[in-house]
Amino acid sequence: MELSVVIVNYNVRRYLRQCLESLRAALRPFGAGAEVWVVDNASADSSRAFIEEWRRTECPDFPLHWIDNAENAGFARANNQAVQRASGRFLLFLNPDTVVSPEVLERCRRKMALDPLCGGIGVKMLNARGRFLPESKRGFPDPWASFCKLTGVYRLFPRVRSMNRYYMSWLSEEEEQRVEVLAGAFMYVRRTPVLDAEGYFDERFFMYGEDIDLSYRIGRGTAYCAYLPEPILHYKGESTDSSSFRYTRVFYQAMELFLDKYYGRSLSALLLRAGIRLVAAAAAAKWFVSAAGNRKKRSRKPGKALQLFWILSARASEVAQAVSPEEGDVLFLSEPLPLGDGAVLAGKLRPRLEQGVRVHLVLDTEHYGYGEALSFLGSPAWQGLQRVVAGEGGTLCMAFASGREPSVVIAEER
Repeated sequence: MELSVVIVNYNVRRYLRQCLESLRAALRPFGAGAEVWVVDNASADSSRAFIEEWRRTECPDFPLHWIDNAENAGFARANNQAVQRASGRFLLFLNPDTVVSPEVLERCRRKMALDPLCGGIGVKMLNARGRFLPESKRGFPDPWASFCKLTGVYRLFPRVRSMNRYYMSWLSEEEEQRVEVLAGAFMYVRRTPVLDAEGYFDERFFMYGEDIDLSYRIGRGTAYCAYLPEPILHYKGESTDSSSFRYTRVFYQAMELFLDKYYGRSLSALLLRAGIRLVAAAAAAKWFVSAAGNRKKRSRKPGKALQLFWILSARASEVAQAVSPEEGDVLFLSEPLPLGDGAVLAGKLRPRLEQGVRVHLVLDTEHYGYGEALSFLGSPAWQGLQRVVAGEGGTLCMAFASGREPSVVIAEER
């Protein structure tokens, strides 16, 4: 087996289905040499039944294996469970709230074949608005890098190396680079006897930090991690509740654990640990204030923002039903249009725009390939369309309609 894809799922069945749909196309060049493992951390949304129905009706030959956990085992332990059963020479650790393309996996495949010193690969992650996610390429969070990140100093000097090691912001997003840390949302990893013996993820990290730890261990000796400027869509945060108090606590605990493991009781580590606890306390206080404010807002029942669903599909009316529009939402149905011509797209959309509208451009994957759509998401044509929408005080997001019976996933406002 050449490649084993490992996905940890927790209550995001619709995102998971879309991710698997994109993998269905992306894994075709691998033939029988690829498999997919989904580890479900005790989801309460009937994820397994939902996915099994999709598989039964649309792709019974999809190489999917499923592991059910009776409790939320955490990201690290769940990934390790799958690795112990997987047989691939390479591993792709992938978040369920991602969309990938054949071009991305083929580029990773070639890189690993041509460079035996490359131990892990990360890629260019974009959110649904087309914004580059800086965690796509990162440096190790040593005490100084962590201090610059926690205090926000790195934002003041975006091109100064010494201030920006955390996000390596001096490196181009559009060129292949050596980096130190891969993001857990997409880690294409070479399997080795050492990592098999140690375990790929340190299970003391429940969630967050384990990707940094694995990257550190990949980079020991002669191996290195690479960043490839191949786009994927990462909805970011849909597979976790980043607004919860638990998220705040677990995130800062992971930072402390990494310091303890690699920097011990050094003076700089001790000072930074104290800083982490102060920032964590401030974040917790902010969360409580925000939660109280949100309760008041909900009691006032504010008006919902205007949403426009622009559906590009030969079966637009069928996709419209899958969108499930609410009262006040606007549907704009059209045949597929060429994505490379921003002027044509803008001309079609402009008469439909209203002040403050949130536009969801829904692309039917029966017509548009995932690679084509992801390339468009980072293109000048997309940016031009975005400026047109922003001119009316609105926002533009990409969405996909996928499957024989179309399913549509809409990015949440964050």
